Amino acid sequence: MSAPDLSAAALPDLAFVTAPSVGAVPARLLLSGDDAGPVIAGLIGDDRHAHGTLVRAGAGLVDGAAGLIIPAGADARAARAAGVAVGRATGHAVITVHGVGRLAADGRAPAFIDGLLSGAYRFDRQRTRPGAVRVERVEILASGDASDLELAAIIAWAMAAAPATRLARDLVNEPPSQLTPSIMADRARDVGAATGLDVEVLDEAALEAAGCGAILGVGRGSAEPPRLAILRTRTEDPVARVALVGKGITFDAGGLFVKSAEGMVDMKGDMAGAAAILGAMSVVAACAPRVQVTGYLALSENLPGPRATKPGDVLRTRSGLTIEVNDPDAEGRMVLCDALAMAGEAKPDLIVDLATLTGSKVRALGNDVGAIYATDDRSAALLEAAGRAASEPVWRMPFVEAYRHKIDSRIADLRLCDPAAASPDSIIAALFLREFVPAGIPWVHLDMAGGELADREGEVPEGMATGYGARLLVELLRALEAGAA
Repeated sequence: MSAPDLSAAALPDLAFVTAPSVGAVPARLLLSGDDAGPVIAGLIGDDRHAHGTLVRAGAGLVDGAAGLIIPAGADARAARAAGVAVGRATGHAVITVHGVGRLAADGRAPAFIDGLLSGAYRFDRQRTRPGAVRVERVEILASGDASDLELAAIIAWAMAAAPATRLARDLVNEPPSQLTPSIMADRARDVGAATGLDVEVLDEAALEAAGCGAILGVGRGSAEPPRLAILRTRTEDPVARVALVGKGITFDAGGLFVKSAEGMVDMKGDMAGAAAILGAMSVVAACAPRVQVTGYLALSENLPGPRATKPGDVLRTRSGLTIEVNDPDAEGRMVLCDALAMAGEAKPDLIVDLATLTGSKVRALGNDVGAIYATDDRSAALLEAAGRAASEPVWRMPFVEAYRHKIDSRIADLRLCDPAAASPDSIIAALFLREFVPAGIPWVHLDMAGGELADREGEVPEGMATGYGARLLVELLRALEAGAA
């Protein structure tokens, strides 16, 4: 496997210009109150996506030349959708955008630039035939006033942060046979080598020595052994110390509780939490250099096999607690519990875990909104603010103590889950994971199930990876860097 593309070359070039390049397609942003004329018809469709109405670029005249007209709307959500429309304007390699400076006056410019970079993403690694023409360069026509300086800073920040989401998307989009636990651990090493992170990878023997019986239990059914990849920043005098823990099930067939064909088809995305963390770690040195970050990627396949963990088996975890495996398809909380225990031993200021964990989260909040469970209000507020800034919304859910008895076991310290079909499983999973976080350490669990792959046309085509969580983590680390913690 080739190394992940971590360079800015994977992004479209963004540049200020005083005049368009020869052959560049001009694009005009249509703001509220502008004289739209006939061009507005048909530009805004009825399709909806996570960030609002899907905006379409339409043909029109820009300074007398054939170009694109894009409604930018009156708020950040609409401005982001306009940026996506520019980024997804297939068939045009170079585009010059008129009027971006007007978005700087009321804070819409960051959303526009972020949407542009997101919409320009393509995944062509598996193609042998060329795909659609991608946007390679976007020229921002300078206004000649103070807005140019503000836009330059916004572009610099967006270009630094955008590779996080792009890497997360690349990882989730890869075929599962080409992104096994060991290969994803190699990707972590590549990220470390490219960005100056220290990387440690625990193989089967090291996991055994470390007492990570739950991660090992998940991987028993597969010929591909599990891994725990740990990435650490080299931060002197940090303003905050954060541990990020990611579920990295590179394919989930359900173990001996084999999933249906329909339930299995998208399970290459069950490592999206770990992918988001690896994406964020790849840019942390540029985006939050004073925050000490340790990422734990708990990597395994969950397959049926002659050595697979059986219902009724008991596993001893890193924390010393034993767990009764009453559902081998609850493998996410198994790999997370070992990684959470290890993360807690370093006593960070905050632990955040990300996981595509439960179907009940999808039934409660749908695909577009993540469910967070937080042990304190301050940490919850940080995650909520980061979600808003990243356009990756979250909703705080309760720890319902009345459900705690549902993870009591008659033969071990805990059981994985409540087998009842109508169980509030997202809450119960959070209660289970809380058992492995040391008391007194702020912790937020983000159940992002359903958000890893687009279920309709939007910033990415339907069925493609969204990269959900990567930008949220970047915004969280950015806030900690600024002293919000």
